[in-house]
Amino acid sequence: MLGRLRATFDDPLFVRTSRGLTPTKRALDLAGPLQEYLAGLEKLLLERGDFDAATARRRFRIAAIDYVQAVLLAPLVAKLQHQAPQIDFEIRQPSTESERDLDAGVLDLLLMPQQRSGPGSSGPLCTTTPYTCLVWNRHSVERLTLTRFAAMEHVLVAPRERAGGIVDLVLEKTAWRAGSRCKRRPF
Repeated sequence: MLGRLRATFDDPLFVRTSRGLTPTKRALDLAGPLQEYLAGLEKLLLERGDFDAATARRRFRIAAIDYVQAVLLAPLVAKLQHQAPQIDFEIRQPSTESERDLDAGVLDLLLMPQQRSGPGSSGPLCTTTPYTCLVWNRHSVERLTLTRFAAMEHVLVAPRERAGGIVDLVLEKTAWRAGSRCKRRPF
């Protein structure tokens, strides 16, 4: 970067001395106007004004698992249709590219089970969400425990076109502890 600046200003800008790098006269002359320019740019970027949902025109791109789409986003979008009529929501299933899309700004929000740790802003939305299991009324098991559930045959639904997920991992561990295998039939 320094090489490009030296070529642009046709000046070394900094020279090595016994005390380290020292700015040239040209670098010192550029410092004042550069500071003014950066202060003006900062002011321009910070003066966005308050966000007003009622008048804002914006598209939010969100990737979320189907459960979150149904439980969280559907009611939220329904409510916002009246309060923010000019805001559009593009909601889709997460893919293998979703985390990269979020980092690149292609997505505004990604809602899915946490699968990695690293930079970025992430955290749990809720800590307990009950699951409900529906069974045929003539099913042989009267009291369904997690161990019994894990030992049964299951239909595997893979909305992201690949098998496995956080629920599968829990079922596999529970079935293993119970001494059985979790049996799945692809759907």
